[in-house]
Amino acid sequence: MESTCGYNLKQQLEIKTWIQSNTAPSTVLKILFLLHRMIEWGKREDRLPDTFISKFRDYSIEFRKSLRNKNTDRKLPKSVNNVIPREGIKAWSEQERDIIVATFYSRKRNISKLDPIDYMALLVEFLFNVGCRHGEAFALTWGDITNNFTFVNIDESYSGQFKIVKGTKTGKNRLVPLNLRMQEMLKKFKPVKTLPSDLIFKGKKGGHLNSYSLAYYWNPEKDTSVIGNLIKEGKLTTYLDAYSTRRTFASIQISKGASVVDVAYWMGDTPETILKHYVRHNHQSMPY
Repeated sequence: MESTCGYNLKQQLEIKTWIQSNTAPSTVLKILFLLHRMIEWGKREDRLPDTFISKFRDYSIEFRKSLRNKNTDRKLPKSVNNVIPREGIKAWSEQERDIIVATFYSRKRNISKLDPIDYMALLVEFLFNVGCRHGEAFALTWGDITNNFTFVNIDESYSGQFKIVKGTKTGKNRLVPLNLRMQEMLKKFKPVKTLPSDLIFKGKKGGHLNSYSLAYYWNPEKDTSVIGNLIKEGKLTTYLDAYSTRRTFASIQISKGASVVDVAYWMGDTPETILKHYVRHNHQSMPY
């Protein structure tokens, strides 16, 4: 059994190496994820023994992390001009956050008479104030909000790439407290007639919002970019990717006195990861 298991793992490593060498990054993630699901299906249907070990999920996570590191270190888009380089900064200040949120609400858009709510602006404000992963926000339904609007239960994530709702990255659910601003926002915009399964943030056709729809208003290469226009107007002095909503949440919370342990729980991560990847250094601070 050990030799067979070792042989299978060796084969999986060879398959993963070949896929990464011969396909585009986005395709690599799709194939690795599908291979993992195929093996899990085979085990459920008794086509494979329960002892069969799959490494494809681990491979997909490792590959996604490598892409994230490359994205963090990438050069600014060519269309971003008059930007002051600020090395190592991965989060917005509180003032910059407020400017971004206000501009999302005030941007020109086609308003639907049937549903005039600006779900994209609501989403951006929610991401900045809750710090959850984007996929977790895309999957949220009104049934995830407690009756008194003080907590949100995060137990699922939506993948726009695969168009599926799955578990969270850690496989655990968490009950996250909502600040007063988010409580007021959700109370104000919750429809009178709604089902627990109804999405909180939804697209024009009623389906899930996703990273692609967010990028339409974020990436500076697009004419519709809120961030790009703010940079051109001189209201922002740098460009940060859309995932900076999460990093900004962590930095602001810790700068205001929240414990790293609490912030890590709210974000579904570890204190070590929060301190390493999410906290912004305050260049204006002075030692006590």
